[in-house]
Amino acid sequence: MLSRISFVCAALVAIVAVACDTVPLTAPSGSALTISAASSFVPTGGTTQVTAYVVESSGTAVQNGTTVHFSTNLGHVDPVDAQTTNGYATTTFMAGDSSGVADVIASSGGTGATTTPPPTTGGDGTSTPSTTNSNTVKITVGAAAVETVLLAANPGSVPSGGGTVDLLATVTAANGRSLQGLVVTFASSEGTLSSSTATTDANGQARVTLTTSRTATVTAAAGAKQSAEVTVTRRDPAGVATATLTASGATPVPMFGQTFTFTASVDVSPPDTSIQATRFEWAFGDGSSITTNSPSTSHVYTSGANSARTVTVKIDLTNGQTLVATTQILLGAF
Repeated sequence: MLSRISFVCAALVAIVAVACDTVPLTAPSGSALTISAASSFVPTGGTTQVTAYVVESSGTAVQNGTTVHFSTNLGHVDPVDAQTTNGYATTTFMAGDSSGVADVIASSGGTGATTTPPPTTGGDGTSTPSTTNSNTVKITVGAAAVETVLLAANPGSVPSGGGTVDLLATVTAANGRSLQGLVVTFASSEGTLSSSTATTDANGQARVTLTTSRTATVTAAAGAKQSAEVTVTRRDPAGVATATLTASGATPVPMFGQTFTFTASVDVSPPDTSIQATRFEWAFGDGSSITTNSPSTSHVYTSGANSARTVTVKIDLTNGQTLVATTQILLGAF
């Protein structure tokens, strides 16, 4: 009988020992846990290290081998369960193909209030301090992090016969950080793009080229954000300017001693409003002259009855061109 009882007791001890071996060690009640990520942003398909720091209520690190359980609502973590060393347990967050904000959660036994471990410095150079939401860290995945898309064209115009410009889109997050590995979509109202999409580099920049012979409006978009419109203009050849000069007197037959009015006009073909007259030098054919900024002036001849006078005006234009126009008048006698 005694032998049978001894056998039963030994079996029970073995069963208890096996059960203890299979139950993971977790943090005791009153422990505190804080979670942090090496990077708060990863591109789709990217990874980052996630660390949990666990201490007992006394402030000392939990026993080595304490199991911390990790979970996420986006992507996945590996391993799901990790054991502590000096209070730290680590896992790897792996983003999937979907953009969004992942909540990575860590838990272990009786963890509760926040503690303050040393900050974790990630591979991207950022330092991640502890947060009041101690057991959850947010990681933004892919295009969900985009705050600003800036677009530039170089050069900003093409010749009238057409040409190619470089389009550069710069993508940043809300904190101004450049975002790498994001797809930027380009669109143009005219011409042909070398590609409708490009992926941002380490500086958060994506590049394509535009070939066009017409003025084009270009945009770039990443995630839910779009750049302001950029206009690439076509440089038309400068218009050809010509000038004419007309004269009018007080009577059908102008007399010396009367006032003559002279008017210069400038014609640009094809029309170009950027070409304007800025200075007029008048020579009246009797040795007198005047300079004005007006296309019209007047003059009185005091001598030269029954004679002709050639009047000349020299016109300076905003494009650097100088025009000369002449007209002839015949002075009658009283």
